[in-house]
Amino acid sequence: MQKLLLSALAACLIITACSKTQAPSGFNDPVFMVTYQDTTLTTITAGLNGVYLFTKYTLQNGVFHSTNTFADATCPTGDCPGSLSFEFREHIQIDSAFFAGVYDYTLPDSLAAISGGYQGSIAWGDIFNVLPQQTLLLGAQDTTFYNSPVQSASLILPNNDPIVVYLTGFGNNELYGTIYRKFQPGNPMAYPGVSIKASPVGNGTTLTAFQDFSASAVKTYEWSTGDTIAMITRDSTSVGPFYSVTVTDNQGKTASANLGKLPYPLASDIRNAQVSFQATQFNNPLQAGTVAIQWVDPTGRVWRSDRGKQNNQNSLFEVTSAEPYEANEQGDRVQKLKVRFNCVLYNEDGSPQNFSGEGVIAMARP
Repeated sequence: MQKLLLSALAACLIITACSKTQAPSGFNDPVFMVTYQDTTLTTITAGLNGVYLFTKYTLQNGVFHSTNTFADATCPTGDCPGSLSFEFREHIQIDSAFFAGVYDYTLPDSLAAISGGYQGSIAWGDIFNVLPQQTLLLGAQDTTFYNSPVQSASLILPNNDPIVVYLTGFGNNELYGTIYRKFQPGNPMAYPGVSIKASPVGNGTTLTAFQDFSASAVKTYEWSTGDTIAMITRDSTSVGPFYSVTVTDNQGKTASANLGKLPYPLASDIRNAQVSFQATQFNNPLQAGTVAIQWVDPTGRVWRSDRGKQNNQNSLFEVTSAEPYEANEQGDRVQKLKVRFNCVLYNEDGSPQNFSGEGVIAMARP
C-alpha cells in the first residue's frame, strides 16, 4: 500500500504537477534554466524532463541562507546525480540583496575572512600608453601572476602582513619598465613607492623619480648612475639604455623602479606602469553577500565551490538582471535572477575542476 501511495504521488508530481501552490517553483512555467560546462556542455531546465527548481531559505544570526536547486522532482534534497544548486547568503535587512552586480564566492571555514583580516583591491595600468603589455607578480598568501589584459584583482587578506608587488610593462623595440614595492593592508603609509619618468629635453633626457605621495615619505634616492637626487639629466654624450632608482624612507624601507632599452632620442615621455592598492578591514564571519555552487556529477559525486579557494583572476559570479517572481510553494518571496558564473569546484577529496555557465535561476528569500 505504501509503495502504491508513493507511486501515485510521483505520478501526480511528474505528470500533472498537482496544483500551482503544491509544485516547486519553475515546474509549470519553465522559464528557469542553466547551461553549464564541466567536461561537456549541459542544459538543465525546470519544468522539462521531470526537473523541478526547489527554492527555500533558512535564517540564522540575522542572515538568510537561500538554497535553490535544479533536481529531479523526486529529489528535493538536491543530492541526486545531475542536481545543481545555487546558495546565497545575505543580511535579512538588505532588501536589494543580489540585484545586478558581481558577488564573491563563499569561502570554506578554514579560509573565511575573520575580524582582523582585510578585503583588498589592487589595480595597475600605464597612463602613457607606451608599456601596454603588463605582468604583475603579487606575493600575498600565495605568489600570483596576472597578465594583460587583466589590470585589477580583488584579494582576501587574513591578516595585516605586507604584500609584495612587482609590475613589469613591455613596449615596442624591447622597451620595458619594472617597479617593486610593498603594501600593508592596514597602513597605506607603511612603505614608500616610486616610478621613473623619462622626458626628452633638448639634446638629452631628464629622468625623474616620482614618489607616491599616498605612501611613506622618501628620504633618500640612489640611482644606478650614482646620483642621489630626485631628478637627473643625461645629455647626448652620456645617455644610456637602462636606469634604475631605489628610494628609502625614514624607517629604512625601500621601493625601486627601472626603465630599460630606452630609445634615444625620446619622441615623448615614458613612465613606468603604476599600481595602486586599497584595503578595508574585513569583518564578515557570516560571509553575507556571498554565493556557493553545488553540482552532483552523473556518478553521484558532490562538487562544491566552498571547499577551497577560488582563482582571483578568473572566478566570477555576476547577476546581470534581477526582478521579483511569484512566491514559491511555501509562500516565500522569490527573485528571478539572470546570472553567469565561472568558478572552481572541489570534490570531497579536494580535487578541483573548472565549472562555468549562465542561465536564469530563482532565489527564495525572506
